[in-house]
Amino acid sequence: VKLNLDKYEIGFASKLMYDFVYDEFCSWYLEFSKVHLQSDTDSHRLVTLSVLFEGLKAISIMLHPFAPFITEEIYSRLPGHQTSIFLELFPQVLSLSNDRGIYGFIQTVIQDVRAYKVRHQLAPNASLQLAIDVTQLDVQPYAALIQRMTFSEVSFKVVAPSVHVERFVYPMGSLVIEQKVDLVAMKQTLLSQQAF
Repeated sequence: VKLNLDKYEIGFASKLMYDFVYDEFCSWYLEFSKVHLQSDTDSHRLVTLSVLFEGLKAISIMLHPFAPFITEEIYSRLPGHQTSIFLELFPQVLSLSNDRGIYGFIQTVIQDVRAYKVRHQLAPNASLQLAIDVTQLDVQPYAALIQRMTFSEVSFKVVAPSVHVERFVYPMGSLVIEQKVDLVAMKQTLLSQQAF
C-alpha cells in the first residue's frame, strides 16, 4: 500500500486496502477471533484483543488517506491515542513467509465446505459431518473454529472411499464430507446440466 501511495497510484493502493480489510481482516480474522474471545483461557482472550486493537489501529492509519474523517474519529476513540492520527507513523511491512500454515489449511477447508453447500443447494447453516485426516498439522485444537465457521460436526479420522462421501485432498491431508446423497436426484441434475 505504501509503495503504491508513494508512486501516487491511489487506485491500486485503495484496492489493496479494500481486499485486505474486507477479505482478510473482516472475513477471516474477525471470525476466527470470535472463537478465541469465547475461550475459557484468559491468555487467549488477551492476545486476541491485543491483536484486534493493533490491527484496527494500523488499518485506521493506512485508511486515513482515503477516508480521513472517519479514520480520525475511530482513532480518537482508541485507548492510548495521540492528539491526531497525523502524528502516527505509517505501519511498517513485516517480512512474512508465504506459507499459510495451519490457518491457510483451515481457510481452505472452510471455503471448500461452503462451496460444497452451494453446489448441493444446501442452506449456509446446514449441518454436515466433516472428517479431517491431517498428518502434518495439529488441527484438533481448532475443531471449535471449524465447527463454528461451517455449522458442522468435525471429527478427526480416516474415512474409507465411498459413493456417499465427497473427499477433498490437500498436500497436508484430506477433508471428507459425509452426507446422504440422493443418487437419482444427482443423476437428474447432471443430465439437465449436460443438456446445456
